[in-house]
Amino acid sequence: MDAVEFIVWIVPIGIPFFVISSVVLYIKNRIEAKETGQEINKIYKKLFSISIAIIVLFVVGILGMAIYVYPWMQKSKCSSDTQLADAVHTAVLTAMMDPEIKKKEEYPEDLAALSNEFDITKYTGDENCILEGALEVLQVEDLHELGGMTRSRGATGRILVTVYGPEQVQVVIEGTKSWVTGEVITIR
Repeated sequence: MDAVEFIVWIVPIGIPFFVISSVVLYIKNRIEAKETGQEINKIYKKLFSISIAIIVLFVVGILGMAIYVYPWMQKSKCSSDTQLADAVHTAVLTAMMDPEIKKKEEYPEDLAALSNEFDITKYTGDENCILEGALEVLQVEDLHELGGMTRSRGATGRILVTVYGPEQVQVVIEGTKSWVTGEVITIR
């Protein structure tokens, strides 16, 4: 266990109890000293100084913990957005491969409509049989809900789908950047 881990785990657990009790004892001794006209006991002065130092360490520990944990939080958010893009990719591909959807008259037109970058979070319903199938696969009532599921910093909430061929779909979550590559999260 290195110093940062020690501060991150020990400081928040035990230190507040010590600090509170030492401050209370100092205040009690100070009140008694004022009433009797005596000087404050040196032990309580040292105890108070130590408790102030501990408060500083506590603040440093909290800041250290924040710095230590922040990259993990960002990776988690990026991973969540990548999983969302992958789920949308799988749902659109599954809907495109569904034999019942392929039999529909509007299938070729709906497929062509998705050949340009299409923001599925703006989809209102009953306009595209492929996106209706994707709705069923994703088990959501409205594709607009997916925009609210993006968590990465900079995410605009727009999920862009482009169909390049019968089995080629690209999903982009606008505004997000991969933690590893620094590029926009894209699933092909």
